[in-house]
Amino acid sequence: MEKLKDDFYKYWYIILIVFLYLIFMQIFFGQLCPIKIFLHIDCPGCGLTHATIYMFKGQFMKAFHANYTIFLWWILAILFFVDRYFHKFKINILPTFFIIVCSITILRYLFKFLI
Repeated sequence: MEKLKDDFYKYWYIILIVFLYLIFMQIFFGQLCPIKIFLHIDCPGCGLTHATIYMFKGQFMKAFHANYTIFLWWILAILFFVDRYFHKFKINILPTFFIIVCSITILRYLFKFLI
C-alpha cells in the first residue's frame, strides 16, 4: 500500500487535471468524449463510461450491451493493479494484453459501422 500512496502523491496533479476535465466536459457539453462532441461520431471507446457505471452497480448485462469490451478493460486494469502493487508477474504480459484489448476494441468499432 505504500507504493499506492507514493504513486498518488507523485501523480496527484494528473488525477486533478483528469477530474477537472471530466467536470468541465460534463457541465459545458453534457458529454465526456471530445470526439463525440466535436465530430458528432462515436469513438472506439464509446460506451465504456456507461459500461463502467453499470459494472459498479452490478448490472453486467447492461454493461455488456453498452460496450462488451469493458470486461477485457477491467481484466487489464486488475492485472495492472496486481502487478504494480502486490505481485510482479514473472512474465510481463501487460503490454501484449493491452495491445490485444485495444485491437479488439478497434475491431468492435469497425464492425459496428460495417454492420
